[in-house]
Amino acid sequence: DGNGSSTENKFPFACYICRDTFKRPVVTRCQHYFCEACALARFIRQKKRDCAVCGVGLDGNFTVAKDLIAYLKLNGKD
Repeated sequence: DGNGSSTENKFPFACYICRDTFKRPVVTRCQHYFCEACALARFIRQKKRDCAVCGVGLDGNFTVAKDLIAYLKLNGKD
């Protein structure tokens, strides 16, 4: 990509919320990755519905993290 970063640096190694390996990973609009269940549970419980990593406001739309899923499969980490 020309800037010296690798694909591996793009992805976290575990869910920021549960600190475990990803289970059904999703990505937020601010490009942070979580387990689907962790993201939804946190979103429902929080009064201020924001990203657990950066604090940006979230609307509850979490996208299947296809890029992370492909990376994990490619690297035998799924």
